[in-house]
Amino acid sequence: MKLEEILFGLIGTGGCWRVFLKTEDGEGCIYIRNGVIVRVKYKDLFGEFEGEEALKVIVENSAVVESVDLQPCSQKVEQNVEYDFSKLMLFFEKFKLEKDALNALSEVESNIQDVYEKIIIDSEKFKELLKVCENVFSEGSISAIFLLDKNGILKIEGDVRDIDMDFKAEFSVFVDSVKSVCSDSEYVEFISNISNKFIYGIYSLKLEAALIAIFDVRERANFELDQDVIREAFKNTLKKL
Repeated sequence: MKLEEILFGLIGTGGCWRVFLKTEDGEGCIYIRNGVIVRVKYKDLFGEFEGEEALKVIVENSAVVESVDLQPCSQKVEQNVEYDFSKLMLFFEKFKLEKDALNALSEVESNIQDVYEKIIIDSEKFKELLKVCENVFSEGSISAIFLLDKNGILKIEGDVRDIDMDFKAEFSVFVDSVKSVCSDSEYVEFISNISNKFIYGIYSLKLEAALIAIFDVRERANFELDQDVIREAFKNTLKKL
């Protein structure tokens, strides 16, 4: 039985449960009280997580869950989340959206692996965005900035010229997921780690295009400190492309 099915089943009972699970690299615990997830924690080689962040890590690792131990829980616990059935359903829909984006971006990366390491970003179009990035990220941490237009055509800016790659099929899967889950949003962010790279992008439902940047994964912490500033720089740049 999938972890998703276990959680929805336990929430449906309306009881109080403790779900202890182990993955290949860590372990976590989910507390359910009166049909609502009230506390989540997870620990692995990379650190300790709590609340919504812990739930996201657990869901991301659900495919490698090695064991799940269910126990009735009568003890009081300090609450750090509040997920009822409907909110958990939205959480999994958002996770599916991010997974679709990750699959599309993985396909993109596998096709540009041989060229993006050589890209030097000096485009006037990205002047504002680069200025923001220079204030946030370490020198030389940006591997590439590129655009996926509404037809799923990849356009790379830098000293590698005339490289247009067709990712229409992969991009359409991501776009369909965005429209079904985030139809009321003007912009959708997606954030993923792939290998030793960190990918951040903004998709515009109005323009039907995405602006994406690839950084060294070590810059993830710097990104999280200034995410609001970076988000605005991406939006402003995307509007001008």
